[in-house]
Amino acid sequence: MAAKANPDTRFHYSYQPHRWHPHNTIIRMVGSSKRVLDVGCASGYLAKQFKANDCSVIGVEINPEEAEKARAYCDTVLTADAKTVPGSAFSDGSFDVIVYADVLEHMEHPDRVLRTQQRWLSSNGYAIVSLPNIAFLGIRLQLLLGRFNYRDFGILDRTHLRFYTLATAKELLHGAQYSVKGFEPVGWPSTIMPSWLYPTVWASGFVFQAIQDNRT
Repeated sequence: MAAKANPDTRFHYSYQPHRWHPHNTIIRMVGSSKRVLDVGCASGYLAKQFKANDCSVIGVEINPEEAEKARAYCDTVLTADAKTVPGSAFSDGSFDVIVYADVLEHMEHPDRVLRTQQRWLSSNGYAIVSLPNIAFLGIRLQLLLGRFNYRDFGILDRTHLRFYTLATAKELLHGAQYSVKGFEPVGWPSTIMPSWLYPTVWASGFVFQAIQDNRT
């Protein structure tokens, strides 16, 4: 996950190489030799992996300390709140991929961010969106016990402003004028469960690849 929107956060995240983790799926979906915008890049731990795949990377990060760390891996880092970066910050068509790695759930109006920033994608570009799944079996069981306890990280991260199921995550993207070209369920059960078997229950999150509606 990327660093939280609050610049005073005490919690910092790092690259997780586990094959079931969303980081693995995000890196694979981005591919190689791409112009990448990493929104909410934190310390640049994903940018480092993108660079290793011959991508150029620009990061956006609100936390000044994290942004400074990210400069070691990004070509450029814009220290700013991703929610308020104007559409004119980058030229239209500047990027092949825009990555939103577990950041949209921290925003009050993520659909506005997606629509504003879509113009930065090239004609063949796409967005990678990683979101946690509130319908995960573990959360369902907690609700059966009458529990909905916030935590410092994970699906019930106390800084999450939005919660998504597979259906509402797709609605978010469609409402922001994106078409979902594909998605993959992520989380440790993905190592034993086939992707087609009730992913809305066992997946702790989803990684989407989405393109602009005018390309469908």
